[in-house]
Amino acid sequence: MSERGDRDLLADIIICLEKIREYIHGLTYEDFLADEKTQDAVIRNIEIIGEASKKLTTEVKNRYPSIPWKMIAGTRDRLIHGKRSPAPHLRPIRLAHIGGL
Repeated sequence: MSERGDRDLLADIIICLEKIREYIHGLTYEDFLADEKTQDAVIRNIEIIGEASKKLTTEVKNRYPSIPWKMIAGTRDRLIHGKRSPAPHLRPIRLAHIGGL
């Protein structure tokens, strides 16, 4: 099985960001906290973004030093390893920041 390249990984990240934007569009933070399905969908896409970011080459990460690659990967790790609560990792400001990639 071949490794997926940077282009595919970046495409995955963009797709997940678009999904997150769609899922949270028009929601207040309170609405988001009350909607477990949306939380689960957002969390899953953040996990995918984090996993894809970990697989990107150093060359790509160095080309975009303003993107917080370690924070993105760390958020994925916290979510995967049991930190599933929406706060503080899923506050709208974080989503907006991640979504601004």
